[in-house]
Amino acid sequence: MPESPPTRRRWLQFSLRTLFVLMTVVAIFLVWERRAINERRSYLAEHPEADVPPMTTDVIASAPFALRLLGEKGQTRLRVNVTGFLENRTRYKLEAPQEAQYARQLFPEAIIEVVGGGTLWDTWEPSCRTATGRVWSCGGR
Repeated sequence: MPESPPTRRRWLQFSLRTLFVLMTVVAIFLVWERRAINERRSYLAEHPEADVPPMTTDVIASAPFALRLLGEKGQTRLRVNVTGFLENRTRYKLEAPQEAQYARQLFPEAIIEVVGGGTLWDTWEPSCRTATGRVWSCGGR
């Protein structure tokens, strides 16, 4: 009896179930990133004073990669008004204002200017993170 030639293995063969699982994972990722874009845009709509034009010395920031894929533009500078921390500088250094932390989560690429009472209180550069990812005040005045 003649032997049949060995069949070549097909590397890109997958089942329909695998295709559906992959499509679901991609769809969940896109919905998650779209939610992040909507949060960024609603933050800027609710806080029109936060949108600060970049200075001439600023490097134009770009949004995180996944958001950039969906067409989101980066925010170079952001101004956050805080109250209640001006009286106590130590408390401010220990517990950064929640509004500024929220802005940092939404805009990790931006320079956050913390303003209170009309004066610049602190500046958070995009690299002001600890090893655990917690954002602390660095720079500042």
